[in-house]
Amino acid sequence: MVGEPKSEAELKKLFPAPRSIDPCLCGSRKRAGQCCLKETGQLVKSPSETKPPAGPTKLVTEKCYAGELNDCDGDSPTKEHYISAAVLELMGDKIDLGGAPWKKDDGPLSISALTSRILCKRHNNVLSGLDSEAARLFNALIGFHKGQTKGRTLFSGEDIERWMLKTLAGIVASGTAARGGERVKANPSREYLEILFGEKTMPLEWGLHYFDYLPSEERPKSQLRIRPEIREDHGRIIGVTIAMVGCQLRLNMGRITNLTDRAVIHRPRALVLADEALLELSWQDSTKTTGVVLSKSPPP
Repeated sequence: MVGEPKSEAELKKLFPAPRSIDPCLCGSRKRAGQCCLKETGQLVKSPSETKPPAGPTKLVTEKCYAGELNDCDGDSPTKEHYISAAVLELMGDKIDLGGAPWKKDDGPLSISALTSRILCKRHNNVLSGLDSEAARLFNALIGFHKGQTKGRTLFSGEDIERWMLKTLAGIVASGTAARGGERVKANPSREYLEILFGEKTMPLEWGLHYFDYLPSEERPKSQLRIRPEIREDHGRIIGVTIAMVGCQLRLNMGRITNLTDRAVIHRPRALVLADEALLELSWQDSTKTTGVVLSKSPPP
């Protein structure tokens, strides 16, 4: 059943942990025992370091949305994809950015339309690990639907969370988001910046939530749909929803109060792909042990 929870014990039966001499499942090419496999037998992948080195510089780059942290390089901001180029390349031109005020129709966007000068090179470079992790996860999901993804793979849950936060920050800072048909352009709050750039951790009730497959009438026409969540009453940016091949992930920058009747799991431990593959999400919070089973075809 789509969205059926799985305990960590059930997951271990389906997909045993690697031996210490086996290649680590995180993609590092190291042996598991020298990387993410702990003495307890649990796999724990450390999140990427996103705090710029040898700082703060006490410099502010004009138009860098992280300028409030006073840790820029002082040079002109670079023109980059605010949704990771590595992720966009996996999707081709099938991107749907919900709410973009400059879109004339509901059709997909080209990759070239999703660039802006919103980060200095110093801040942009430290987020590259998040881009790589998101690309690995999305590539595995696409491969699953093509019958190519098998076995067990390890990802950092915190990196996926912060990649979604980076995506949200880029959409809003570039003026791509909209509320009530009007463009919303603003720098992320200092709290969001401190989480993204490694000065604070995500509050326990915030973060990644898995929602069950979308009903057929709500499924995006494109392979990837990204929709910023903005409170209509006061315009506060509260998260972002990413729907991909029927699977829906939402980053909530606050406590969820308007849950639907669909299956919702906070920080899932794994996505089990029809008992063929296990995409394991490692969390520094070891209490997160629930996995979710996905099928190859979303239900009608």
